[in-house]
Amino acid sequence: METRSASDVVGEAEPVQSIGARLKRVGKIIMDVLPVLVGIISDMFDSTSAVIFASAWFCIAATLISVIVDGIHCRNRWAQDLPARWPKMPGVAMFILYSVNLMLLYAGVMSIETYSKWSGCFVTGGIAIGAAVSLLIGKPFVYDYAVEVVSVEKIKHFKINAEANANFQKIMRVLTIVWMLVFLAFICCGVGSALAKSAGQTTMAFLLGTIAPIVIGVVTTRYISPRVVEKMVPAPPADAANVSSAGQPAANDSLQSPLTA
Repeated sequence: METRSASDVVGEAEPVQSIGARLKRVGKIIMDVLPVLVGIISDMFDSTSAVIFASAWFCIAATLISVIVDGIHCRNRWAQDLPARWPKMPGVAMFILYSVNLMLLYAGVMSIETYSKWSGCFVTGGIAIGAAVSLLIGKPFVYDYAVEVVSVEKIKHFKINAEANANFQKIMRVLTIVWMLVFLAFICCGVGSALAKSAGQTTMAFLLGTIAPIVIGVVTTRYISPRVVEKMVPAPPADAANVSSAGQPAANDSLQSPLTA
């Protein structure tokens, strides 16, 4: 039975990026996930009322900055005739989530104690709902990030090869479903963490609310997603699997999602 590595699925190697380009890419990723990180970190501690309100306001501000920076980034890509999608689902979901939470806190509908215990569920629940909505409207959120790290050559290839583009879109939908299931698992971890906090089991609450989601996220990113992609990428024709018409190794037209590389 034929087996293919991740590099076989991708085909040609990506051009080596400069240090500046790598730092820019890392910086943008940090901006995109900053509100989520703040929410996770604040959930790790027994926060006071002042800290909770401050962290919620900071998340709203960070989300707005992230959306604005992403808008400028997308505008630059559109000017170069490159695909980009704005605004992205996580940013919108987090902004709505923290805005609603603040309104409930200020109105006294939700207590500080309740928020402190269940905030982990609020964060992942908002993202899970956003992921589901992105699927329902036909705009899987994984595509938003994948399309921005695909090389220009591959994007041009997708424009002229309808079959490769259709397969790429299908992979994006399946990966979005995978991550939606991961977010649902995060919600279960959050519920377990909240119940553990209520029972005074702080160690168990930390393990369920922080460690378990990290482990699930790493396993999904490094192992599950790549396997899903490799199974979905069609094998090259038998007569062209190893050698192209020019006598060089043939690259598969259906490309792997860069999120799983």
